[in-house]
Amino acid sequence: LDTVRAWYRAQSNQDWDATMRLVGPGYVWVDRADATEARTASEFQAIMQSDAEWSDWNWEVVASHECADGSLVVQSKITKRLTGTWRSVHGTGQPVEYQSCSIFRFNPEGLIISEESYYDRFAWMAQLGAGPG
Repeated sequence: LDTVRAWYRAQSNQDWDATMRLVGPGYVWVDRADATEARTASEFQAIMQSDAEWSDWNWEVVASHECADGSLVVQSKITKRLTGTWRSVHGTGQPVEYQSCSIFRFNPEGLIISEESYYDRFAWMAQLGAGPG
């Protein structure tokens, strides 16, 4: 769980060097809500940097469960603020808060080798006035 917290902290701070130090060879990231996949740490970094319209990111671990295979299921509360135009939605600094569930897998050295994320995109699109809600 310490590695996941460090991972979230590095991403919140947009510290990509620290983020990349936490991933192992063969890293894969899958965003199930957005149908996005990164097969390398560099691809993941490019995806995260493409979200520059968002600021004040924060991931808060709400609950976690370690599975028999050593993977970790983490429920988190994510907050962020839209300060630019993202997918035709104009930001005015409006805050967004939503829940996420991620499955992390680790190599024997404790580095993250995969993250699979699930969340309700409609919940936060509604908060932006861009979806049902």
